[in-house]
Amino acid sequence: MLCGNFIIEHILINVNKNIKFSLERGDKLSIYENVKAICDEKGFTIAQVERDAGLKNGAISKWKTFNPKAKNLKAVADVLKVKMEKLLKE
Repeated sequence: MLCGNFIIEHILINVNKNIKFSLERGDKLSIYENVKAICDEKGFTIAQVERDAGLKNGAISKWKTFNPKAKNLKAVADVLKVKMEKLLKE
């Protein structure tokens, strides 16, 4: 399990770097819109995903203006059964 935790931590570090790089380039990240679209495709509500991911009510909506913590992004990706990169795509 230690190896698995190391891999997850490595992925989260890279996701944080990618978010920072995108913001430095001036790209508008549409993480919220990506989450919403995937929820619609899979028949989830944002509230269901937040609850299943262990996030507070309204946390994902804040992603319209603020970038999520990598661990929260990972939790949402796990609930939606997608890779984190899919949530970050432009």
